[in-house]
Amino acid sequence: NWPRIEHLIESGQFDRHLLSGLGVNENQTTETIQHLNQMGYITEPHAAVAYQGLFNESDRSLSEGEVGIFLGTAHPAKFKSTVEKILDTELPLPKAIALCAQKTDISSLMKPDFQALKNYLVSTSFC
Repeated sequence: NWPRIEHLIESGQFDRHLLSGLGVNENQTTETIQHLNQMGYITEPHAAVAYQGLFNESDRSLSEGEVGIFLGTAHPAKFKSTVEKILDTELPLPKAIALCAQKTDISSLMKPDFQALKNYLVSTSFC
């Protein structure tokens, strides 16, 4: 997502001096997913990191009466096995994702070799 932020900064839509960052480790991410679940919100790791970052940041710099917003744009099903393991529960898939999950997987495992990729692309019919 960094290229999007860079674009906002370079286009003058966002002041780079308002940008800050911090780290969130795996244990904090797990605890945050569990905490949000207890509050009635099932989230995924990236949004949990955003929430935890906001929580950490708000402890230091939000003024009285100020609010913070975190944004999660992925459905927890994108990280289904991770979220299920952390919450020790099975996540139901939204209908649209469940329909996709029933389709045949057409991915191919290959070594990280450009020539092998090129040969595969040239020799494969995608229609």
